[in-house]
Amino acid sequence: MRGQWFIDGTWQPLEEEESNLIEQVHLSCFKGQQMQEDFDMEVSKPVDGKEGA
Repeated sequence: MRGQWFIDGTWQPLEEEESNLIEQVHLSCFKGQQMQEDFDMEVSKPVDGKEGA
């Protein structure tokens, strides 16, 4: 499955050749990496130690 690439500002889809080039570069950057399945759900405290009102 792959995404659709769009032109910034116009939201017109890119031509297939341009999309394929972007997809190749994108995949080369992230191939073999895995998403973290568990996330730290701990809520950070404000720097000043005060709770929001």
